[in-house]
Amino acid sequence: DTAEARAALDHSLAAAKPPAMVLRLAAESYLMLGDQSRAADLIARLTSLRQPSVPASFLAFLQAANGGHNEAFEWLEKAWRDGDTFLSLIHAYPACAPLRSDPRYQSFLTRLGIRENMGSDLGPSQR
Repeated sequence: DTAEARAALDHSLAAAKPPAMVLRLAAESYLMLGDQSRAADLIARLTSLRQPSVPASFLAFLQAANGGHNEAFEWLEKAWRDGDTFLSLIHAYPACAPLRSDPRYQSFLTRLGIRENMGSDLGPSQR
């Protein structure tokens, strides 16, 4: 039930200073529930908390999930410069799926040392 999900999200956000991870997961949840307005509020809140407690990848992944490809790539670049370890999740993280058709995505994976279709170019004896 979406009403129960919203109530649970609101409850988790009622803490005086919820951790960045809670804000990020709540924003993603609101996006999945179709509440772009509430998600945008949380993204703005995370952005205002940015340094040093919020990894840039959090904002990149949220922008990707929200359809903000250009913003997502800007945050990915910041994450790269920051040495953000959450970038290792980019290829497996569902929120990044909308970026995968963008040519910048493959270029970014290459910089990270991640091959998009690992194993698909191996011959039968190499698998």
